[in-house]
Amino acid sequence: MSALADAVDAAAGGRVLVFGSPPPDGRDLDILARAEQCEAIAAALADEGLVSMNGARWVAFARCTAAAVDLVDASDWRLADGELRSLLDEAQVLDGYEHLAAPSPRHALLIAARRVARAGRYGETLRTRVQAAVAADPAAWQDAAARARAWNAERELSALRAFHEEEASPGARERLRSVSIRVRAAAPARRRGVARSARRLVGRPLIVALSGLDGAGKSFQAERLADALARLDHSARVVWPPASNVLFQASPALKRRLFGALRMLGRGDANSPRRANDGATAQRDEAGQERLPAQPAPLAHALALIVALVQAWSFRRAARAGGRRVDVIIFDRYALDAVAYLRHRWGHGRAFPIQSALIRLLTRRPDVAFFLDVAPEVAYARKRDFPLENLRERAALYRALDAPLGCTRLDGERPREELCGEIATAVWRLLV
Repeated sequence: MSALADAVDAAAGGRVLVFGSPPPDGRDLDILARAEQCEAIAAALADEGLVSMNGARWVAFARCTAAAVDLVDASDWRLADGELRSLLDEAQVLDGYEHLAAPSPRHALLIAARRVARAGRYGETLRTRVQAAVAADPAAWQDAAARARAWNAERELSALRAFHEEEASPGARERLRSVSIRVRAAAPARRRGVARSARRLVGRPLIVALSGLDGAGKSFQAERLADALARLDHSARVVWPPASNVLFQASPALKRRLFGALRMLGRGDANSPRRANDGATAQRDEAGQERLPAQPAPLAHALALIVALVQAWSFRRAARAGGRRVDVIIFDRYALDAVAYLRHRWGHGRAFPIQSALIRLLTRRPDVAFFLDVAPEVAYARKRDFPLENLRERAALYRALDAPLGCTRLDGERPREELCGEIATAVWRLLV
């Protein structure tokens, strides 16, 4: 953040207002500047490698985290020329900078009032900033009230003072009004994004899927993505749905009876496919897990159908449970993993096309899905939960299935920081 602030300060060419947390505090840098200054700052940020979808928010993804600069054209605030001059002239230049300046106490209150009305919330960070403005100038509330009409913020300032003094937060009416304010203020090209945000408020978050072998780095990337999005003010939740396994998770007594019946049925079917070392009494595979006995085709397909339905149900349940007031749900394994698991663990050589299709149809389609492709030897070196031969079999399934399931294949052996940046950039572009 300090480096970004230096770049903005050097490019500004004149005083600009830092109306959020001053550097290096905070997770972003909010800058109010005149149009020509915005152009110069944007060019400097692009030279620094930041990316932007709309020219207003510039984002840097590095070291598996994120930082942002929000550029606001002063004309967007619709202040009279005299008010804008007063805002900038009264601002105090921050220590260590030439052009970055913080608003005066009275202007800090007016800015906070507008932000609360627009956001529909009054968080601790903004509450602390308001408290600091009042402590710096005991007359700040009165001075702000004298200028509120020129800012068209009389109602907003009154509401802010009530929230602050009563230690309250905006209620449902204020939150609904804030949505209306954002929709009216949004340019036509951005209203689609505002509508998408509104849908998430009622439980339709963005779905991100990360798939790959155990040891591919899914969990690391999921956690880093959630952190990066949080730094850009997008709430995210990581969900790890286990491979629901209704047969293997049964009680020991019931499982013994089921396995015995399956072995008896399997011995009676000469056409039932088997693995090379499957015996009539085999109980463990090379990974140390209980081996599913071979079954006649009708029974195998029936069992696989149950597994497919349970897999899809677990994904849908996780999406519902994690989707309240969350912008993004990040699945640490998803449909690709479920289909690969179904074919490898239950298939005994069968493709199960109907069951695989059911998983795809019944699972909510992700907005973006990534397959972290690593060599089985690399996955084995990172995480030795499964033997190498087991990983090789599963890797072949992943590589055959990722494209039909709409996944973007990424080289999981690249440096983790590069992958973080690529994944976070792709997801962020869907949010703006």
